[in-house]
Amino acid sequence: MLISCIAITGCSFATDSSQTTINGNTYTTAQIQDASDRVTTFQETNNRLPSYVTISGNKIPINDFLPYMGESNEGTSNTGNTGNTGSTGTTTGTVINGVTYTNTQIQEAVNRVNSFKATNNRLPSYVTISGNKISINDFQQYLDSSSNTGNTNPTTQNIVINGVTYTNTQIQEATTRVNNFISTNNRLPSYVTISGNKIAINDVLPYMQNVTPITNSTGTGTTTLGHGLLNGLQGTAGLVTLQSYIYKNLNHQYGASTTAAGVESTGLGDCWGLSAWTAQVLHDNGYTVRIVQGSSVEASNHRWVQVSVGGTWVNFDPSLVTKKYWWGQSYSVTCASVSSVIATFT
Repeated sequence: MLISCIAITGCSFATDSSQTTINGNTYTTAQIQDASDRVTTFQETNNRLPSYVTISGNKIPINDFLPYMGESNEGTSNTGNTGNTGSTGTTTGTVINGVTYTNTQIQEAVNRVNSFKATNNRLPSYVTISGNKISINDFQQYLDSSSNTGNTNPTTQNIVINGVTYTNTQIQEATTRVNNFISTNNRLPSYVTISGNKIAINDVLPYMQNVTPITNSTGTGTTTLGHGLLNGLQGTAGLVTLQSYIYKNLNHQYGASTTAAGVESTGLGDCWGLSAWTAQVLHDNGYTVRIVQGSSVEASNHRWVQVSVGGTWVNFDPSLVTKKYWWGQSYSVTCASVSSVIATFT
């Protein structure tokens, strides 16, 4: 569930002026520039981004390399990967599920989705581009405002979850029931039923607005997590210590645990699990912390943590300080803006 900061406007990271480490291999500035030039040449020739770039015999996926391209290339690469379909150019590359499409292909697919919706009064389950079936949930961020919102009447707004289409009114009604459950139990339910279908809460939360935050009591300064190495954390210094621990001992993995206990026992978690683990560690140490969620280039439900330091909410994105995604950025860097607060721990 991680949404990496690759090619997202506003998520820029400084790299060492003489050496750059990508996927565990170190390259010189000259090598990075040479690779950037080759990517640009390929794009100008083929009207799309390549799938990978080779440096010193190592194949690097284009998504992993884009953050390191020079400023002259950055504008084109970044614009394409944020899903901007407003440009009339055909050379912009948009990466969806690891495949690169031109701006023209994206716009043509948007037009087909709009036509389907106009005819059927709902979104399709998927859209096909260049022979690839793309789930409508993965493609929805690229739809224009008319595709996303449709008629201003809320009963005609369609949301596809696990292949089934629901109206905005049905989602709002389900949200009310979830909030009532939270009010009674001070936790999220495991699932919610809409139109007779049981939907796992993790699958439906990204489409719910105004879910009631969950509040828990203050921690004691001692945590059962971290093998005894994360007790007594305080202030910004404590966050630095926590970042170092995560980098050395935990890692992000799609499909891994979504719970704090699972991350502690396996050392692996997706962004939900890493956030739950981080929130528990910080809460146990007496921090006021909350788990937040937002959309990024790869998914609509990326999660990370915000910590109250000196009365200000500070981002702490545990996924981006694991070995998989860390290349020198601070724990306070994240790759999405907050769309909802999932839980608050005070």
